[in-house]
Amino acid sequence: MEQKTGTHSNTPAAPLGWLIAPLAVLLAIAAIKLVGVDFELNVDNLTPMIIVGVAGMLGIVPSMLHQSESVSVSKSTLSLSALAVALIGSQAVYALDYGAFSGLLFAFVAFGVHFLSIRGRHELATVVVFMAMGINVGIVVASDALATLPEIYNLAPETEQSSFVSTLNLKNQAVGYLFFSYMTIFILLGMLVATFARGFLFPVSEDGMFSFMNNDTSSFLNKNNLPLQIALAFWGLAHVASLWHFDTVGVADKLGITSVEGYHGHFGFWPAFFTGMIGLIIAGMFAERWHTRAMTLGSLWALYLVSSWYDAGMFTVGMLEGNWGSLIWLGITFFIGVGIYSISTHEKRSQATRRSRHDPTRNACISARCIPSLRCAKSPLDAVWRIEKAVPNHWSPACRFWAWTRRSRGDRAAKRPRNGLGVCDHRAMVRNRAAEPGL
Repeated sequence: MEQKTGTHSNTPAAPLGWLIAPLAVLLAIAAIKLVGVDFELNVDNLTPMIIVGVAGMLGIVPSMLHQSESVSVSKSTLSLSALAVALIGSQAVYALDYGAFSGLLFAFVAFGVHFLSIRGRHELATVVVFMAMGINVGIVVASDALATLPEIYNLAPETEQSSFVSTLNLKNQAVGYLFFSYMTIFILLGMLVATFARGFLFPVSEDGMFSFMNNDTSSFLNKNNLPLQIALAFWGLAHVASLWHFDTVGVADKLGITSVEGYHGHFGFWPAFFTGMIGLIIAGMFAERWHTRAMTLGSLWALYLVSSWYDAGMFTVGMLEGNWGSLIWLGITFFIGVGIYSISTHEKRSQATRRSRHDPTRNACISARCIPSLRCAKSPLDAVWRIEKAVPNHWSPACRFWAWTRRSRGDRAAKRPRNGLGVCDHRAMVRNRAAEPGL
């Protein structure tokens, strides 16, 4: 009998999905106020955000009707009706003098949310609502920067003759940086809200990338999904820190005028973006208990960021100046590696991070450790065996590669009996592994 685990039988009420759009509106207003933009809470300023919120709420109505079975119509009929309502609504928004772009966003959100929710992709529908809200917030912040940043800059000091240069293109680059930063933050915020709200405000998805998450909704915090949620929050905070640094530097650093004395620039969009990507990879490594790999990648990326900031002149340290600077950087790198090695080979910590013997993901490592003793080979295999005995399991890619090559050639030639893993006599390997001292 087939049994499914990790799911919760209770399905949230369909009207709870209407809370997503108002939440996005409130977060957008809070973000604008926190930035310090001169933004009055009147009808004209709030209307574009309210339009997106209404479109998001309207988009889930067809899926609610389909789930409740109150109307006996097919999905194609509901989709055609939703498309018609989205197009008519966009024309109505344009006719009310709220702008063609607001009408386009209304049509995109209304039909996009319906298209995803009717197919059970409720998390992606949440991301669509937050992305549209982030576009509105980005436009508000970019408009404020467009009015404050100069188009002409004086390169000469105050005591010398003026030397003006055009900074129109640099100004447009800074405005684009602000717009895409806020849009990215709201996309990540939408993904974070979707991971917490699934199973509570809307049903969990059975298809797509969010279907691979754990579906246990017995508690609000699911520890199996925490690595992903922490990584998304860290990614968003990286962009928030980038925006904070942009706000603290001078006009020349904001615009990127490299000819000004003392120029060092600002953190920028791409370093924050790739920092978030690295954080996501590290979270995946920790979820797989690859702690050594995670520490190595994270420390090297942090060292790269700090050294690049120092090289750009964002901060200065006297001991890093002169001939000893390069040796000090080498020492920092060396001792970071020593620290990672000490943690990974520590008797208690390294044993605590290893997988159980009964964990299927550990079979390749067990096979890699047992194959040398079973074969009693000469020099190449003896060298691999010594490496394997000297370092922990998660530091032995050479032995895994050797096991893979021997399974593809030597085992087939010798015609040894195999199990479902494609390795020889796995039970004997487990017995040998259990008999090894210190485990």
